[in-house]
Amino acid sequence: MFGRLGDLYGHRRMLRVSLVSVTVGSVLVAVAPNLTVPLIGRAPLLPRRS
Repeated sequence: MFGRLGDLYGHRRMLRVSLVSVTVGSVLVAVAPNLTVPLIGRAPLLPRRS
């Protein structure tokens, strides 16, 4: 997914977007008050097929 978007919008921009999404997902999992939040927070960390 990010490979194609990198071709369209630039590889550095997509690298930054992916790093931010993984960081936000990791922080959500770390500060989760219940089980629902980690499930939502793990979504950006799941591997994607391009």
